[in-house]
Amino acid sequence: MKPVHYMVVLIVLTNLLLAYMCVKEVRMLSLYVEQQTESLAKEHSKLLEKERAIQRDTKRYASVQVSVSAYPPLSKCTDSTPLITASNKRVEWGIVALSRDIERDYGYKFGDMVHIAGIGTFRFEDRMNKRIKRGVDIFMWDEKECLQFGRRTAMLIVDKGEP
Repeated sequence: MKPVHYMVVLIVLTNLLLAYMCVKEVRMLSLYVEQQTESLAKEHSKLLEKERAIQRDTKRYASVQVSVSAYPPLSKCTDSTPLITASNKRVEWGIVALSRDIERDYGYKFGDMVHIAGIGTFRFEDRMNKRIKRGVDIFMWDEKECLQFGRRTAMLIVDKGEP
């Protein structure tokens, strides 16, 4: 064989070896991509399920920012009957007065439970003065306790019923 032929054979063998290595590398890459695709598909399914759960909760619950304060049973802070609520019940710990827009917009009825994030759950039995908007007033027996509570901004969590 002539030296040139050796060179051609060497080049052909080198190219075959490179092609074989490339095929092997492509197969390995293909397996890796397949595994990653399966992993991503599973992760995507989990995220879709979480999104569906959030959408169900979003349809059922709403939150609205409100101004929260407290009021004692004093006529200077209420009307002329400080011990009787707008629902005609006697005042007691655990009741709140809602502003009329909150009552109307979210369909609250006397006796409904109202949850204020970070503060607690109360029973709606009283109504605030019509000039107040987006407000919640928590009943407290002690005027000093009311002053200490002050005015806060919080989220009112509204249960809209079944999604």
